[in-house]
Amino acid sequence: QERSLELWDLGIRELTGHNIEAAGREEVNKMLRKGWILLHIYTLKYKEDGTWRERPMAILGKTAR
Repeated sequence: QERSLELWDLGIRELTGHNIEAAGREEVNKMLRKGWILLHIYTLKYKEDGTWRERPMAILGKTAR
């Protein structure tokens, strides 16, 4: 039987958003090895110099443990 947890049941004490393009991916991998939890991946869309751009982003959480 599959069990799901509510976000607040995870005991998240700290949140951060991080770029997961090539350079940022290694930092996110280090954070995951240190116990951070990957909560969500999304695409940030923003306008820069008149051009719409997209950047893959991750939201990570850290528990009190």
